[in-house]
Amino acid sequence: MKERMIKRIAGSAAALALVAGLAACGEERAIPPASTTISGVAAGSKIISASVFLDINGDGVKQATEPGTTSSSTAGSEGSYSFTMTGAQVADYLAHKAAAKLTVKDGTDATTGLKIGLLIADPPAGIDGSGTAKSDANVTPLTTLAASLPTQAEKDTLTTKLKSLGLAKIDDTFENTTPAIIALVKSIETVLTTSQKAVEGDGSNANLVTAALKVAQEAAKQVATALKDTADIKTTVTNTATLATTLATAVQAAITKVDNDTTVTLAVNNLANIVSSIQSATQAVAEAIKTQVESTGGSLASTTNVKESAVITAVAQAISTKINETIDSTNGFIQAPADTTAPTVNITATGNLTDVVLTLPSIKAVFSEDVAGVSASTFTLKSAAGASVSGTVTYSSTTRTATFTPTAKLAAGTTFTATISKAITDKAGNPLAADVKLTFTTTTATGATGGTAGGTGLNF
Repeated sequence: MKERMIKRIAGSAAALALVAGLAACGEERAIPPASTTISGVAAGSKIISASVFLDINGDGVKQATEPGTTSSSTAGSEGSYSFTMTGAQVADYLAHKAAAKLTVKDGTDATTGLKIGLLIADPPAGIDGSGTAKSDANVTPLTTLAASLPTQAEKDTLTTKLKSLGLAKIDDTFENTTPAIIALVKSIETVLTTSQKAVEGDGSNANLVTAALKVAQEAAKQVATALKDTADIKTTVTNTATLATTLATAVQAAITKVDNDTTVTLAVNNLANIVSSIQSATQAVAEAIKTQVESTGGSLASTTNVKESAVITAVAQAISTKINETIDSTNGFIQAPADTTAPTVNITATGNLTDVVLTLPSIKAVFSEDVAGVSASTFTLKSAAGASVSGTVTYSSTTRTATFTPTAKLAAGTTFTATISKAITDKAGNPLAADVKLTFTTTTATGATGGTAGGTGLNF
């Protein structure tokens, strides 16, 4: 009887488990996205050795979690790239696809040798987690314009106008297209190169490097808007002077807008020079293409396809000459505003300032900004009698903190003065307004008494 009861209970449990399992099978289970491979060409000519990545958050900076690679510099496959997105990266993209851009950054034009700072494209359609590979995801100056526009309707309008110039598709690599398209592509490359060069300078100023990225992004948007709103785009592109003026005006609007951005600091006191430089450089490029094409009996407006190689030598010569002449020799660089503000410092005496404890005291000076010149001669400690106290001075640029640690415990009941010298300067060379002092008296208990501070902005 007992055995039959055990079997009956066991059978009921098994049945319940079977029912639960069948119910679970009926539930919808989320299938993780499959990995996806994206490939194409970074093209204007061919952009080699560039960082190519899917900028998922749209900030223009390659993050460690974003998929990418480097465009090829191998002969015969210049500019080509391929990278694989993991399932997790696909899921991240699907959650942020509205902001994402396929990005080519900091590459070199294989034919002109010039740096091309930034090209973008909207990500290829159909990255849906199914694992389907996406090939021919080309990133070009014209995809950069289209991707810069905020709405699909604006992108479609621009694309339609570009196709009227003989463009087969928006991400055409331009190896075999009309002279008008080549003239426009090379002019846009020139705009991006010169505007970034004008802002970024030699790349030593981190603020301006960030601003250069913003200017390039905004310049592409302004150029795209100008071309989209042009009534007769063919006349604009084939008239070299009109094209140059249109692009230079767009860059002026871009730099002005970035300069008004409170998150960016620029001193655009030479904007006219930069606009003139870009106008001169772009017209020189367009004229070089026009002259080359017309010498063979064609015209910029012709619908006859022209190999890009037929005009690239003339273009390269025009770009390298004009960009260097118009930017470098006219002092066209945008500068960050001059830093004329003197740094300040707060001094605090910490630890046990007495000779009857084991812990040595330390005196800390926290500066308002990163400084130079902190040393044992500019951060000193002396007794009331003027005797120097031996100690170690260190400085952390991360926390902007200088620390004086005495070599031996301080005498009890003694007055000391710590001095920060006005010889210390910020990175722009501005010195402290005056020597800053902290005076304190040690006791036989922990802490300091009778502390008085000379100078301003002290905290102890």
